[in-house]
Amino acid sequence: MLFHKSVITMISDNRPDWNTDCTANIYNLGRFWEEQRLDALIWVSYAPGHNRFNPIESMFSRLTDLLQGVIIDLDTSFKDTSQKLDMSLIDLCKYWNNKNYYNYKIDCHPMFSVNANIFEGHEELKNLLMNKSQVRIQENPNVQFSLQLYLRHCVRSTYYISFIKCDDKHCVHCSRYPVRATKTISLLRAGGGDIPWPTMIYSNQHYDTFLQRSHSILSCEKNLYPDQNLLS
Repeated sequence: MLFHKSVITMISDNRPDWNTDCTANIYNLGRFWEEQRLDALIWVSYAPGHNRFNPIESMFSRLTDLLQGVIIDLDTSFKDTSQKLDMSLIDLCKYWNNKNYYNYKIDCHPMFSVNANIFEGHEELKNLLMNKSQVRIQENPNVQFSLQLYLRHCVRSTYYISFIKCDDKHCVHCSRYPVRATKTISLLRAGGGDIPWPTMIYSNQHYDTFLQRSHSILSCEKNLYPDQNLLS
């Protein structure tokens, strides 16, 4: 396990490659959920035009500012692109590491090309899955089996995708790794596999908070359909 977490929620901007119907995206996210043995993996995207609220966008702006006037001097003796990239990452870390972003210290470490084995086979899988050929997928029983596993545990909408452990005692994955974050999973299951979605109804001088929506769902109130009040 990489993160030693039971539940991970990630925020993404809505770029052209964001598509919850994309087989390759489902497979790669599902594979991450499976290999990290997560109780739940939740991936949420901002609606188009709302990327400015993404904290990652602000952070990259700060990192870019720290590189003003910087010229990376590549060693011409390196003919391999991966070696040049590794050296560039080392140089970038010199400018970013231990700098501050809103009073938080930036802890920067390069991911070298020698560590690329964790992504082994990614390109081949992407090409296979992006082709969307059922025949080609069926010719790869391991890929087909994994994809079916991920789809059974997947909840998708326009701006939301999640993978949540089930309670099926015959499930080849979930039966081997029991749920640890029991309260969180109970809430997600009560909400139909979705996080509590905010209502756009203004009452009692405020909109319902996340905790209020959570309490309502646990009290058997129906959760809103994901993206119901967002831009299409």
